[in-house]
Amino acid sequence: MMELKLELLEYQETAIKSVVNVFEGNDKNTFDHACIDGVRSNICTN
Repeated sequence: MMELKLELLEYQETAIKSVVNVFEGNDKNTFDHACIDGVRSNICTN
């Protein structure tokens, strides 16, 4: 089996945290939150 060892780069961790923080506090878009048109993609409302 071939394995790839990926680097853990500091800027990648910063980028991931930034994206997560943008959507923090927003409800997940599930069928429980569906609208008349059905489930839509999540959008940032901030």
